[in-house]
Amino acid sequence: MTLQQIEYVVNLAKTQNFTKAAELSFISQPALTIQIKNFEDELGVQIFNRNTKPIEITQIGKQIIEQCNLILERKEKIYDLVSENDDNFSGDFRIGIIPTIAPYLVPLFISKFVATFRDLNVIIDEDITENIIKKLLLGEIHVGIFVIPVKENRLIYHHLFYEKFYAFLSQNHPLSANISLKISEINLDELWLLKEGNCFRNQIINICTSHKTKRKNFHYESTSIDSIIRIIEKNEGITIIPELAIPFLNENQKKNVREIGESSPVRNVNLVVNQTFLRKKIITELQKIIVQNLPTNILLNTNSGEINTNL
Repeated sequence: MTLQQIEYVVNLAKTQNFTKAAELSFISQPALTIQIKNFEDELGVQIFNRNTKPIEITQIGKQIIEQCNLILERKEKIYDLVSENDDNFSGDFRIGIIPTIAPYLVPLFISKFVATFRDLNVIIDEDITENIIKKLLLGEIHVGIFVIPVKENRLIYHHLFYEKFYAFLSQNHPLSANISLKISEINLDELWLLKEGNCFRNQIINICTSHKTKRKNFHYESTSIDSIIRIIEKNEGITIIPELAIPFLNENQKKNVREIGESSPVRNVNLVVNQTFLRKKIITELQKIIVQNLPTNILLNTNSGEINTNL
């Protein structure tokens, strides 16, 4: 059994396709097939069921692959330990960020971060919270930026900021004359929401109270807050947007933004790493750079009105 074989097994588990796994492993498909077969023969078990398309992982195979991931993760930790010791930060650095934060936060800090760590190849991966957590635990990304609380004690959480929620209304909405809105005034049935699976959607549902009204007969599922804003501008309705999105609105759009309640609901945004992650210096520096480049109004927010992610 070799580390190379373990990497081949993990790549095949990811792709569930010999051709794609071979491309990912930078070897020919026949060579990959032989190495996988040798690995299985040495253990005396079948890890992959080749009779299905895509190939399926056997029950014992799932347990073996879990251990293979841990072995590869430990291998990376050795390099991280050396890098942490000599401050030689180089190679790929993957940051997973949820879509309702990434478009607004990344432009604020990425230039400074890249300039500080010139030898790093920084890769931003937009994804939902659930997938970011999985990738952190598998070692596929180094850092996650999302909203807590979440139910995962194998991660370490570094607070970044609290972010308020605001309402965005169509120009002729019945509530548009109000300077601010009460949560009880926001009707969940007329809200434009993000696609299922997005934790921001869950947060909004937690904030608002549903009332019986006639539901709109046009539905648009999106992962983009900006897309929903444009729909509302041309139609009717209301949505909830994060505070960091407001500076990216044009002047006419900003006229349709309203505060929510006397004490606005907020979400708790954190920088998250696997508890086995060793490069603590780079995490400390990333946290510092992000906080230093936040708008003053964000820094002044407190945890008053913090809502749950419902994840």
